[in-house]
Amino acid sequence: MRATMDPMLLSLLTAVTPTPEPSLGDRVFPVIIGALVALAGSVFVQFWLVPRVDTRKRREQRWEEDVLALGKLLTFEHPPIVSGVRVGLHTVGMVAEAAGELDGDQWSALHAQERENLREANQAFNALRLQIDWLSDRVISLAPTNSAIQQFGELSRRYNFRHAKLMLLEWRPDLDEEAPTTEEINKAGEALNAVTIEIVTALKAMLVSPPPRNPTVHRRARKE
Repeated sequence: MRATMDPMLLSLLTAVTPTPEPSLGDRVFPVIIGALVALAGSVFVQFWLVPRVDTRKRREQRWEEDVLALGKLLTFEHPPIVSGVRVGLHTVGMVAEAAGELDGDQWSALHAQERENLREANQAFNALRLQIDWLSDRVISLAPTNSAIQQFGELSRRYNFRHAKLMLLEWRPDLDEEAPTTEEINKAGEALNAVTIEIVTALKAMLVSPPPRNPTVHRRARKE
């Protein structure tokens, strides 16, 4: 007859049987995985996220400087230069009207002098416009698909059109039968000043708002 173990004794032996301890690999492996994850996160932040944020901040800072420089240019340097062009156009026009009142040599000398003054005024205006165009392009380059920037770009195009309209009023005796009238000169100058004021107003609004950003694909799709 087989002997059977007392159930109580069997339960006691089972309770005191030691549980095998986890191996060294089982204990170290989770630690290694956690360390690698932490290292990967640190590398991501240090070498991708931080430089990306710093680059964006530097671009936005340069953009704000360009906006401010353009605003100062249009506010302080632009008016006297445009005024010089308008005065030159008026003066050349008056000289043209006095052609019959002066002798030929006197009129030719006066006309040549005033044409030279107007040429210098035009050169100053063209040099200024190059600065305006350069700064305007930099302002637009930050976020060309942003709605506020697109509106500013439209104002810049209108400015260039008005600039061309004023410059084309220069009287050339060899090409034009008549000099531009005072009304034409004033109308062209006032139209240029009006769009200039609109640009300065837009620049002021940009400076008191966060730097513009291009809309994301999701936002563009939702807007459409």
